[in-house]
Amino acid sequence: YEKEWRADPEQAAGGQFIEQGTHAMDLFRWFLGDLTEVSCMTSLHYFKEQTLDDGGMALFRAANGATASLHTTLIQWKNLFSFEVFGADGYIEAEGLGGGYGTETLSIGKRDFTAPFQDHVIQYRGGDRSWAAEWQEMAAAIRENRAPVGDGIDGLEAMRVALTAYEAERKQQTLPILSGGAG
Repeated sequence: YEKEWRADPEQAAGGQFIEQGTHAMDLFRWFLGDLTEVSCMTSLHYFKEQTLDDGGMALFRAANGATASLHTTLIQWKNLFSFEVFGADGYIEAEGLGGGYGTETLSIGKRDFTAPFQDHVIQYRGGDRSWAAEWQEMAAAIRENRAPVGDGIDGLEAMRVALTAYEAERKQQTLPILSGGAG
């Protein structure tokens, strides 16, 4: 890590919190819509010779009232990816990214007070098809003269959320996230 671009403040937008956390913030926006509030704490526990954070946590509120929490760190020594969404009627839980992060697994649980609890688990053991699917979506958007499902505005908004989180930490306050109008 110490020799990667992510550890160089001249090249990186921030530390682990922004470099990896923005991907989760983008997913939060995908599932919840615009995020409106954030509080944040970052840390520098292990890579102390670096000036950038090696981890962080944040709490978010969305415009619809839903809440989300984020934890990202370089010192989770075993690679871990876990993304959970809980709602009134059930939940989904995605784990793993393949490779060192383990088999990609999706668990789906539905609320049913009349039956024993059970969830449906799907494992994705094949190669990563997401890049091909993204290129297919981009090509379709060009052919159909429309914006792709995920675009640069989504990236801009995820960065706006992350930078507001850093500011919330600096001020030690929960701050509003001012949207640039993207949704």
